[in-house]
This record gives sequence, C-alpha cells and structure tokens, in this order.
Amino acid sequence: MHSTHPYALDWEDSHLPAILWTVPGGEPTRRAVAEVLFGEQSPAGRLPQTWYRSDSDVTTEPDRDTVAGEWTYMYTRRKPLYAFGHGLTYTSFSYGPLRLSETQLRDDEAVVASIEVRNTGFRKCAEVVQLYTRQLSSAVDQPNKQLRDFQKITLSAQAGRTVNFLLRASDLAFWDVRTHGWVVEAGPHEVCVGRSSEDLVGVATITVHGTTLDGRKLADGPVPASSADLSAGIAIVDTDTDGRPVMSPLRPEAWLGFRRCSTTGAQSWAVVATNTGGRAVTVRLHADSPDGPVLSLLAIPPTVDRRSVTLTAGLPSLPERCDLFVVFADTGLRLTTITFATP
Repeated sequence: MHSTHPYALDWEDSHLPAILWTVPGGEPTRRAVAEVLFGEQSPAGRLPQTWYRSDSDVTTEPDRDTVAGEWTYMYTRRKPLYAFGHGLTYTSFSYGPLRLSETQLRDDEAVVASIEVRNTGFRKCAEVVQLYTRQLSSAVDQPNKQLRDFQKITLSAQAGRTVNFLLRASDLAFWDVRTHGWVVEAGPHEVCVGRSSEDLVGVATITVHGTTLDGRKLADGPVPASSADLSAGIAIVDTDTDGRPVMSPLRPEAWLGFRRCSTTGAQSWAVVATNTGGRAVTVRLHADSPDGPVLSLLAIPPTVDRRSVTLTAGLPSLPERCDLFVVFADTGLRLTTITFATP
C-alpha cells in the first residue's frame, strides 16, 4: 500500500494477514518493497501517524486546535486501528523491566532509563524502542503521552541488548501560554518504554521538581486573546500597533477557551475589538464549556477604518475558579484583549 496519509482499513485489518505500507517513491522504493516481500530484508519502519479505525473517530471540525479536537496519539481518547509508532517485522522481541537511575528529577538534572530487549525469534531483525512520558498532574491540559526519544537496534536471533535513554528535565518543558515562556512544571511523571504509543511494556514513575503553576488570575490585568488554552475556528490574522496578535473567528460560533480562571473580584468584563462587517456581532461569555451557561454578552457594532472599540458588560456572581469561553456569534471581528474589572 502506497499513501502519504492514513486510511481507514478496518475491513482489511480483519481479512488480511498483513499490510505493507510505504510512502510513494521511485525505483529505490519499489526495489525495497520487493526485497521485504521476498524476505531478503525485514521491515523496520514505524508509523509516523495515528491510523484511526473509521472516519467517525476523527473530529468533524478540522479548525479545532490539537487539544480541543483530540488530534494525534497525544490527545485522542479513541483506540486507534494502528497506533503512532506501530510496526511489525519477521520476528518477535521481549522486553525486560524498565529501570530508572533516579526517581527524582530537578531542573538541571537527567535520568537514565534502561531496558533489556531480546530477539526471541530465529531471524536477525531490527526493533525500534520508543520512550514516552506522561505528566500525571498539571495546572494545564497535558498530552496523554508524548514521544521523547527512540532507538533503532538490530539483534541477531536469540540475542539481547540493554537500551539506555537519557531523559533531561528540560525535555519535559512545555510552552506556557500565560507567561509566554518554557516551563518545567513540578509533579509526577510516568516514563514509558515500548513498541508503539499504545504498546508500552515498561512503566516507571519519577517526581519532577520544577515550577508550580497557578491558575489564570483575571484581576492581574488584560488577558491577551492569543493566550487562550483552547480554541475552535479561530486564527491569528494580524498584529496590532503594540505587536499583540489579533485573533479572528473563521466561522459562526467559533470560540476561545480559558481554563482554571481565578475570578476573585471580577464584576465586569470588556473586549477590545474591531468589527469589519456591516452589522453588530454578539460576543458571549460562557462558563464551563462553549455550550455552558451564558454569563454575559456584548454586541460589537461595525467600526470605521478598523479602529478598535472597547465594550464593557457586567458579570453575575462567579465561582472562585472556573473555565471561561468567549464565543463569537458570527465572523468579521478582530480581537486582541479581554479584561475583567474588579471594584
């Protein structure tokens, strides 16, 4: 099978003993496929994508971001047909227990993850040993798992080898949209080794000593629209005179999501926006989800020469901490900041 992207092969998986996949190529690719099919070489590639079982497993909103849309092996909640990193060969491999050189990890430190891999078949073949991590607690949405490293090793029949991975604390850093910087968050992590993102045969836990992240404090000042934790149907279309990204809805009911907001003292909210359309556009503030209770709304009138306007509306009593979603009833708006006023 030749393709540049995944297919839904549920029927084929049930009726065929094996599937050989490769990306389209020229004469060298055809020669390599023939050598694999006739047993001169053993297949050693691994899938660089998640192959879903059916179209229904893929979000119907392609403009949702990776997290909200549950895209890729990192965020999907559905069991795939063929997982990211999956691949078979002409032998089998066994894995020993996973061992860590340390169980505590600080900012400037590293841990070595070791595992023994053995070729339990009767033919020399290659195996791709993959290292993943999973953050068990966080102030922000984290991937279900994330590939950190891999090694391709070749073992003769019945031979074994210890594979070592070096995992640095800095490898666990992620981009914090609130502070606009990389951060290593304090908390427990699972270190996993296996044959694919779904076939993890060795798991151990480390404690990372890093930064403690607080929730988003609305009273601290203007909230850049570009710092949203989640979004759907939103694009960066420009920057304003201060260099701040300008966000715009691409379709009706597009939204921005701000998770774990500390709402202490917030009694009103305001948006700084431009309306390039010919009629007013309503912007709603929802609690909990884009379809959750409507807390307040603003009607942004058409503006002249793309001049920004600031509109304000009151807020009801809010929980001390909640998720807030800004929903746009229509297109035509250009938004930079959202503010929440306290007495």
